[in-house]
This record gives sequence, C-alpha cells and structure tokens, in this order.
Amino acid sequence: MKIMYLLAFILLSFLANAQTTTVTTQFSSSTSTHSDPKSKDKVVVKNSQTNSSVSISNSDSRYQLKASFDAHKKEALKKLLQQYMENEYLLSDSKKQEWKKEEKGKTAYEVLLQENRLKINVDKELNSSSFSEKMVLLGEKISDLISNQ
Repeated sequence: MKIMYLLAFILLSFLANAQTTTVTTQFSSSTSTHSDPKSKDKVVVKNSQTNSSVSISNSDSRYQLKASFDAHKKEALKKLLQQYMENEYLLSDSKKQEWKKEEKGKTAYEVLLQENRLKINVDKELNSSSFSEKMVLLGEKISDLISNQ
C-alpha cells in the first residue's frame, strides 16, 4: 500500500512539473498568501490600498511576468532591473526602459518597464538555465517589492 502511495506521489510530482504554472495576485488591503499547489511559486501580500498586481507564468520553455504597480515604486523597480539586466541590451528613453536580446533571429528575452507596468518574457530554450533561474529569482524580488509598501 505504501508503495502505491509513493508511486502515485512520484507520478503526480512529475505531471505537476511538466505543466505551466501561473500565479496571479491582485493586491488588496489585507495580508494574505497565494500559492499554486503545483509549483514552488508563492506570493505574500502585505499591503494597504494599492492598485498593484503581479501575474507569473513559468513553464518548461517560457517564463513570463506581467505587473502593474503604483507610480512611486517605479524607481525602485528600475534600480532592481538595472542590477540584474545587461546594459548592452538596454534601449531607454524618458518614458520606458527596455532590455531586449535577440538570439538566432528570435527574441531570447524582453523586459519592458514603462509608467506603471512591467512585462518580462524569457524564452528558456534560447537562454541558459542559469539565466532562466536568475530571471525567476528576479521575478520573486519584483513581486516582493510590489507587494510591500
């Protein structure tokens, strides 16, 4: 009987890792924790009235983050992105900062910060696993920054 449970657990774990994980959080005036049981993604919300949200999708081939946030957090997000992203891929003007890397005629990654929105798209097949892991870590830091006052 224990062997059956173990086999079922292993099978479910394998299936859970093969599927896309999406975590969406709309921040509100209470403190709460949101997590997807199929993943390690967890977003803790500690905020009072805000118009912020973070949506993360993490599959075997792609990592995506979409966020909206209060205007006063833009500078902190910009500094965080500058710590993680390579300057040689930065395209910037007064309204937006965009990091974009092309690889084999395709977009390997794109990070776009403008006004009160942030979008991150990473093609894991065109980037190293260490870079992909770095971007997942960056997404966690972004989520923490947006959820905190």
